[in-house]
Amino acid sequence: MAFTSLIRSMEKSINIIDGFTTGNLVIEPMGVFIQKETGELIPVIGKVEVKCGDGWHALTIDDYNEETPEGWPLNAGLDARLTKVYDTYKDAHEAAEKLCKQTMGDRGEIDVKEDL
Repeated sequence: MAFTSLIRSMEKSINIIDGFTTGNLVIEPMGVFIQKETGELIPVIGKVEVKCGDGWHALTIDDYNEETPEGWPLNAGLDARLTKVYDTYKDAHEAAEKLCKQTMGDRGEIDVKEDL
């Protein structure tokens, strides 16, 4: 048991050194988060991977919506790591709006709440 804890601790340290935010995946109606050991919730604005056996599995938006037969989020609570693509929601919003305008012209505006 102590050996398993040591390995888990080393994996977390390596992930942090490699630039990942680590914790447990939280999936709520208001958003998807990584909950750090301190309890802090970090909004997901990047690529999320969950621990799957000895490796990591990248999640898609569809994966966040999968549920157990009882109706709970399937991937919630799993060990997860986050690679930030954007530093803030504003940066993510601007990039998404730019992409939409490139593909849809003036119809490509996105209405996003600023208080997220």
